[in-house]
Amino acid sequence: DASNRIVWCNRAALVMHQLDAFRDVGKPITQLIRSPEFAAYLQDDSREEPVIALSGRSISFHLERSDDGTAGARLLLTRDVTEREKLDRMRRDFVANVSHELRTPLTVVGGFVETITDLPLDEAERARYLNLIANQTGNMQRLVEDLLTLARMENDQMPPESVPTDLAHIARDVLADAEALSAGTHTFVANIAPATVLGSANELRSALGNLLSNAGRYTPPGGQIALTVTAADEVKVEVKDTGAGIAAEHLPR
Repeated sequence: DASNRIVWCNRAALVMHQLDAFRDVGKPITQLIRSPEFAAYLQDDSREEPVIALSGRSISFHLERSDDGTAGARLLLTRDVTEREKLDRMRRDFVANVSHELRTPLTVVGGFVETITDLPLDEAERARYLNLIANQTGNMQRLVEDLLTLARMENDQMPPESVPTDLAHIARDVLADAEALSAGTHTFVANIAPATVLGSANELRSALGNLLSNAGRYTPPGGQIALTVTAADEVKVEVKDTGAGIAAEHLPR
């Protein structure tokens, strides 16, 4: 109401804010949701709508003025945005990481171009520098493709078509690609059982390709990369390598 006392609330609000329908009706909402930011928004709803932490969750608040003639009455809408906040934070981290990853190859390419331009080099040296430039350009292209894939996945409303797909055939194809990219610097071991799944061939190829390309990228020369596809009660794809692995704090992501 006009004094911010609870007149009515629905079942979802009771659960979200741990309210009691009999005990808390008639109490000021600021006694039950204690936050200076929230209290300021109640006094002036032209402020930015707050998102506050309650019981380990992120809750957003929005006030709607009543149009039923009740003086000063307002409807408070609350939404649990914990997952949205988490995704936004991950997206920001991802963009920051990509920006950092792009800076290194750009610096390397710029340095090599400057060297080729300014110094007299024999053909062997020039070819070596051009090869290094090509490698770094490939790294940048992969990062840009990752960004484009992320944008496409966020914008696509319809899921990819799910059809019977020969996963073993896809696994053999991406393994051949990984071996070609490795150019003999790694040992590959494969155990691929016949396996058919419902899914999108393009998305499955992308997923397996990423697993293997990451294994090749982060496994030192001379290391081993193993690809296993099993099909018992369920189909399982496993990629193992002898690289440094993923830091423990990043495994949940």
